Parts: sequence; C-alpha cells; structure tokens
Amino acid sequence: MQKPSDDHPLASWYQGQTLMEALENARLPVRSINKPLRVSIYDYYKAAVGNLIGDCVQAKVESGMICLKDQILLMPHDVKCTVKTIEVKNKKVGFARPGTICELALNMPSTFDPVFLRKGNVLCSIEYPTPLVY
Repeated sequence: MQKPSDDHPLASWYQGQTLMEALENARLPVRSINKPLRVSIYDYYKAAVGNLIGDCVQAKVESGMICLKDQILLMPHDVKCTVKTIEVKNKKVGFARPGTICELALNMPSTFDPVFLRKGNVLCSIEYPTPLVY
C-alpha cells in the first residue's frame, strides 16, 4: 500500500504509516569495523574448481573486517585457520565488511576433521576469541 485509502470502509480504522512509509523510515543497523571480528558460518563444503579450492564456508561477517591471509580462530573448536580466498557474489575480493555474506576458502590444520565444522560455528580474531559457555 503506497498511499492511505480514505474511501474504503475497512481501512477507516487505521491511522498509522503505510508499508512504504515504514520501509523508507526504517533505520539500518550500525555495523562497526572497529569491533572484534565475528563471522557466523552458514554452511561448509569442499570445492575442487574455481576461485575457492579446498575447505570452504559460506558465512556472514557480523562485526569487524576479514582480509586475505588473516589468521583466525574457529570456535568452539579453538582451531587456528588462515583465510586463503574471499568471494562475494562469485567475485574474488580482498576483504569483507560487516553485513557481507561471503564464501571463504580456509587453510585448516590437517589434524582437524571438517566433519565437526557445523552451521553456527564462529570465526573470530585470535586476539579477541569468542567466549564459550558450557
């Protein structure tokens, strides 16, 4: 509904904003790159062709900024990884900012079994690890 309807009898009770007015007045959340890195993982897969090769995750950067060759921590497993490639909308990029949904190729240690990598795991900075609650 783009403009209020005054002539319809069922719409006479509503005095608020229209849907379009509400969407235009909505404020976007503030996403800070100054906060510690938090990347939530949506999915894991193993890729063999293209820009992403090896252990890959689909993820969303919640706060902070992730760059190529960053040393990061996979929580709750406490495993150190290196970012090999970042892809946003099938394009290789050098970094991802908060709010970006991206695909990351990770260099994980050979001792870590990717079977334990699940939706909901978090990638974070080594300096500011995500606190765990047991």
